[in-house]
Amino acid sequence: LSQVTNTVSADYVMPFWSETINTVGVNTEFKQQDTDTSESESFAVGGYYKRDRWGWDETGSLKVLQENFDISDESESTLLLIPGMSWSRIWADNTIYTKHGARLSLSLSGASEAVLSDITFGQIVVRGKFIQSFGENSRFITRGSVGATEVSDFDRLPSSLRFFTGGDNSIRGFDYQSLGPENSDGDVVGGRYLAVGSVELEHMFLKDWGGAVFSDFGNAFNSFSDPIEYSVGIGVRWRSPVGLIRVDLAKGLSDKDEPIALHIVIGPDL
Repeated sequence: LSQVTNTVSADYVMPFWSETINTVGVNTEFKQQDTDTSESESFAVGGYYKRDRWGWDETGSLKVLQENFDISDESESTLLLIPGMSWSRIWADNTIYTKHGARLSLSLSGASEAVLSDITFGQIVVRGKFIQSFGENSRFITRGSVGATEVSDFDRLPSSLRFFTGGDNSIRGFDYQSLGPENSDGDVVGGRYLAVGSVELEHMFLKDWGGAVFSDFGNAFNSFSDPIEYSVGIGVRWRSPVGLIRVDLAKGLSDKDEPIALHIVIGPDL
């Protein structure tokens, strides 16, 4: 339960008798989401498998998604049968508080009007994060995400499959999913493409306490002539038993009217 997203889900996981496939599972989820840019209700049911392939964690999935969504003044309802594949890998000395490490993931998904779907689309998303320490108590942290979507009817593409930016793990200094291409009325409607990055310098002044300075940049696009949003900020870091607690203050420099935003993130680095 939250101000933005309410979710009820069930996941049944079982070991598999194959030597190559680790587990298989079935899941279902009902989600309500209300952001600055869209409102949606979705129901999904499907199955998946997980396996190791060449040192990468591979997941294959197939799900049915029914989503009702409102963006700007438009209301749509879309049914999709979505097969997907993803690969991810982590290299790290310690995944909770990392001094040398990286994470990389690739996701592919799509649907076809010829197979139980209202529209045809294909989507690719690549995400990465890199951490390198220097000296005893300092770290350089950078992350990035890029994505692209080809779709037969963008107006019927669910809001959960469109690209938006802004928020704690995107572009700090802006509200969650508040950035992206706008329609003729100035309402954010989401984009076909995504490009977001961040650079951060962190220094631990005391044993478990430190600070950081950072800059985030990028946007969701329908055209690469769309403007890039960017922000700068400072933060406090506490190395707690459950992972690093990050408290940041950020200001969106590309929008002079944007107030200073507070962001709090708790959890492991990777």
